[in-house]
Amino acid sequence: MEPEEDGGVEADAGDEEPNLPDDGNELSTCAKTADCNGDDLVCAVFGTFGGYCAQDCTEQTDCEAIGGIDQICDNNDRCVTDCSEEGSDGDCPENMECAEITTSPISDPIFRCQYPEPKNNKIYEACDFDRGDADCKGDLICNMFPGLTDPRVAICAAGCMEASECDDLGSDATPICDPAPLSPFDGICALECEADEDCPADMACADVDLVLKRCIFEN
Repeated sequence: MEPEEDGGVEADAGDEEPNLPDDGNELSTCAKTADCNGDDLVCAVFGTFGGYCAQDCTEQTDCEAIGGIDQICDNNDRCVTDCSEEGSDGDCPENMECAEITTSPISDPIFRCQYPEPKNNKIYEACDFDRGDADCKGDLICNMFPGLTDPRVAICAAGCMEASECDDLGSDATPICDPAPLSPFDGICALECEADEDCPADMACADVDLVLKRCIFEN
């Protein structure tokens, strides 16, 4: 039996995203353990999925069921949901999904319940290039300009065929359809600038090669 891709995720109207808990209690979203309340919660993060506050543990009996779904004590001393066929059969706590967190040709895959990938950043918002497109909403991709070396100054960008398809976000920067880094037949929306004040708020005008200036987020 294969775990269901949407195990435990309630259907929302249209593209509206669920309101995930962020109060620091068990199952609250987190990026690090300091985001979780008390000494018995740790931030469980797998890959590029959104982290959540989980009970710590040393043995199986430390983990209590959540919403009738059993938890296991994993190798990192966290109470998590095994949603493989041998675990919870794909069932997950509310708003979570069953995700494969490891792939190996020599071992069985591991499935854990996780919040969906945090693809929330809009066009021209900052993203971490090392995380692929996991930070960017919808079909946006995380683009780092040639000549820049810090993967944290990349931006979420839309695909384009011409500049008229790109948004200036109300700034004085000029929308440009740059060539896509991996394909000369595709384009990536960017903002051409001469000075910081041309760019949308919080962005800076930077040299991305010997000739071009583009609006980026400075880290």
